[in-house]
Amino acid sequence: MSPFHICRSLFLIVLLACSSMSHAFDRAAAGAAYEQWFELFISDVSRLRNALIDNPDLTPDDVDKICAASIASHSRMSEFVLDLAQNSVRKGDVHSGGEIVSYGPLYILQRVLAESLPAGDGGVWLEPEANKFTATDVRVLYVHIHGGSLLAEYFNDSDNFSPYRLPPDGVLQRKAYPFLLFQNQQGRLRLAGLGQEYWGALNYLYSKQFM
Repeated sequence: MSPFHICRSLFLIVLLACSSMSHAFDRAAAGAAYEQWFELFISDVSRLRNALIDNPDLTPDDVDKICAASIASHSRMSEFVLDLAQNSVRKGDVHSGGEIVSYGPLYILQRVLAESLPAGDGGVWLEPEANKFTATDVRVLYVHIHGGSLLAEYFNDSDNFSPYRLPPDGVLQRKAYPFLLFQNQQGRLRLAGLGQEYWGALNYLYSKQFM
């Protein structure tokens, strides 16, 4: 091989490496954006609960207005957070029966979100019910949940993960890693939904209280 071809080959290798690095997931930037979003989400949910006290018949469209800073309009999350907030207003978030204390679904969601950290990008989310949920610019965000031993059984169960691992950047794989759906418009995050793998962790923690 001539020196020209060797140099050209090396140049292409370096170019491809630099291109790959430029598209690598930036955990620090994603973490900062997530933290900013989470503060807005907590504030929005508190405002939604207060609004439900005055009017328990709010709709997902009302959620889109009240929680516009943190929840993607016309997304799965609008319905989901409305259900959780209505349950929270009716039944409360903390339940005590003698020495046993249990927590409601909204409380658990907020706690788990607080313990979540962005870990990778799963690419563009293709909404299977696009006629119903019309939020655009939605991407998959893999998140690490600091659950410790509480979630070890859930993560190690082959019915839930096959196995538990972080997929490559830009690739959506099911039964691999918990993920959230975020709309990202000009660097501003709005939650559009929860992946089944993330919802499963919430459901596991909620059910474990009564075992």
